[in-house]
Amino acid sequence: MSAATGPGGPLSPDALLALDDQQEFPADATAFLDAIGAAEFYADHPDGDVLRRLPALTALIRLLARQDLTLAVAHAKTYLGAACVWVAGDDAQRRRLATQVRDGAIVSWGLTERGHGGDLLAGQVHAEPSGDGWSLTGEKWLINNATRAQLICVLARTSREGGPRGFSLLLFDKRHAEPGTWHALPKVPTHGVRGADISGIGFTRAHLRSSALIGQPGTGLETTLKTLQLTRVAACGLSLGALEHALVLGADFARHRTLYGKRLAEVPNIRQMLGRCLATLHVAEAVTFAAARLAATATSEMAVASAVAKALVPELCQEAISAIGELLGLRGFLTADEPYRAFQKLDRDHRIVPIFDGSTAVCRSLLVEHFPLLARGAPTATWDNDLLAVPARSAHVSLLSLLSRRCSLTDQLGPLSELITIEAQAGRLPDRVPALAAAASAALEATRTRMARLSWEPHQVPQEAFDVARDFELCFAASASCHLWAHGQRDPGPASAPLLSSEWLGSALAVIEGKLPEQHRTGLTHGAAFDSLAQILLDARDDDRMPSLSCSGVTAI
Repeated sequence: MSAATGPGGPLSPDALLALDDQQEFPADATAFLDAIGAAEFYADHPDGDVLRRLPALTALIRLLARQDLTLAVAHAKTYLGAACVWVAGDDAQRRRLATQVRDGAIVSWGLTERGHGGDLLAGQVHAEPSGDGWSLTGEKWLINNATRAQLICVLARTSREGGPRGFSLLLFDKRHAEPGTWHALPKVPTHGVRGADISGIGFTRAHLRSSALIGQPGTGLETTLKTLQLTRVAACGLSLGALEHALVLGADFARHRTLYGKRLAEVPNIRQMLGRCLATLHVAEAVTFAAARLAATATSEMAVASAVAKALVPELCQEAISAIGELLGLRGFLTADEPYRAFQKLDRDHRIVPIFDGSTAVCRSLLVEHFPLLARGAPTATWDNDLLAVPARSAHVSLLSLLSRRCSLTDQLGPLSELITIEAQAGRLPDRVPALAAAASAALEATRTRMARLSWEPHQVPQEAFDVARDFELCFAASASCHLWAHGQRDPGPASAPLLSSEWLGSALAVIEGKLPEQHRTGLTHGAAFDSLAQILLDARDDDRMPSLSCSGVTAI
């Protein structure tokens, strides 16, 4: 991909920034990705292994977002549009759509409507039985790739009364539609992702064949909610790529900027800030990878895992991006032709990611609904090395559930903390690491206690519940970090080499500790650890590299 990212290439930074300035779609860049077969990651496979492939898909989205977030949003939308078919379509529908996706078809997902936002139950687009199929009428609005897509997966009201069983999913193909039965709505100017096709589509008694129905009538909302469990995790790749890009810009600025006769990279508080941001990336990587792997190994628990990832990862990454913006100062706002002008774009682009596929508030509300079940969790006797390993055989998508009855990953934080203590006693980890792991384990038990005692009236959820949800997310992050480190110890090799680093684990847990309630903090200082991590980052940039866990399996196209 190096030629494409070089001067004059379709993925070159200058070309993509120019398109953003002009609010133009990155057509050449998406065409290049199609030409090299990137769409293969969006297609279902003959064995229906969509769950096991989620880590690789997420890694691809991260790779694209690291180059340009608008490009990632524009190209990866086809997966989001097609995923409902992978989850609920029959064999013929999956095979047919997979062939079209591999051939370059663009698929969009028509969920939201003007005036209703994320309230899917208020949707007014309706489909009625008509002859040998359906008649579709209404408008979908603020839809990514609504104009450019050939196919749109539409959530439509199929019962006048609506309700949870009153909606169905239909795959609308513009290429086979009668003229005058659909029309494109204008592109909507946006603050970030300026070149993306954020528009809409209107239907006027558009006829669809019976084969356009995805799943059974009335299951549209259920299928949508199950599909979101996959797309929310994939969307976290956008945040990872954006923060990785920001770290490159911040580290390079610190390496080259001199102030009062000293490089910024030599100033202690700036070094610690860079190290903390890299540690934050590692935490976000661990959460994202864990959630992606659980899709295949603990499929019925994805309602919780995906909500945790989508709420926490974009938030953590935006905090770190903002910190790097403070380092860049005025250069973080400039759009003129200068070395760091890409920052203002990635910062603008990333601010929409927390809204995609369920906002942070929506995902935390979902966690709050799980409190009675999550409060019953208890530490397991041992940690399961296979929980985040590549499964020999993927689970079936039918195991996706709207309600997770447990969270196996957090249940294993206790025994993982004990394992880390043993490793430290053997001299293989610094003494501070087990203290941090134990603090996170104690925080998890306290969080479960708070979950159990909280109660509220319908539609009157207190702010404390959302605070407890975030604390649970942080405990999930601690368990994911410890689990990946333990997995690297059990299965050492080139791919897991970064996971063996005590700097990585200690710094990741330090970032998490700093966000837990005061009573669960160890009182340890972490300046030296963040300084050490900053040096790893700066050394990598000297070699034009970027340190990463890279545990998702895709490092290049």
